[in-house]
Amino acid sequence: MVLALAHLRGLDVQATELRRLDIMIVLGMAAGAAEIDGDIIRIGSEELSIDVLRTGTMAPETAVALGSAIGADVVRKVARRRTSGILIRLLPGGISIVAAAWSDWRLTQSVGKQAVEYFDLVAPMQPRLVSARF
Repeated sequence: MVLALAHLRGLDVQATELRRLDIMIVLGMAAGAAEIDGDIIRIGSEELSIDVLRTGTMAPETAVALGSAIGADVVRKVARRRTSGILIRLLPGGISIVAAAWSDWRLTQSVGKQAVEYFDLVAPMQPRLVSARF
């Protein structure tokens, strides 16, 4: 979903390190490990300028290092949340299926919302002229 939004916003999906970093930032935002503060994204003790993400001038090694740092924070935060999800899945009968589906829907909705917010800053939509044929 995040890569599809990046592609629709005109970002090069072949720049794998930068797109992986985009994914990790979005997941970090959804998990509460990253937040947008003006033109800076705070990731734990790290601060990342939105301009660096807009221009794509970040070195691939830096993108990989930041992605790994965010990944560790995301895993810790998500592990805490998933514990309650595991307990819900132990409920009898169809209740557990409904609870699991609801939980997955909410997580997907959260990641989608964070992805749109992130890409609105990093790669805003450009208005396109539409030619009408009559």
